[in-house]
Amino acid sequence: MELSLYQIDAFTDQVFKGNPVFLSGKAVKYMEMAEYDKAIYHFNKIATKFKKDVYSREQIGLCYFYKNDLDNAALAFSNTLTVNGHATLSLYYLGYINL
Repeated sequence: MELSLYQIDAFTDQVFKGNPVFLSGKAVKYMEMAEYDKAIYHFNKIATKFKKDVYSREQIGLCYFYKNDLDNAALAFSNTLTVNGHATLSLYYLGYINL
């Protein structure tokens, strides 16, 4: 059964208000549909609300990477490292971008 974005929003808003990973359901769905700009918008909302959330910041970097916007991807991954200097996904992609 495929869930609509509205159903995902309604569920996550009610149940997981304080958990950034669970709130990212809509953004992940957009990412899966290759709607990267919409995904970035929603991940940014989460990252703004949860200042120490690494997951959303790394997903922003991945969205830019998948769009082949390597400058913004590198910036997003670098910003993630300011929150957690050991964020392995960010370190990996920064290394890949800078090859």
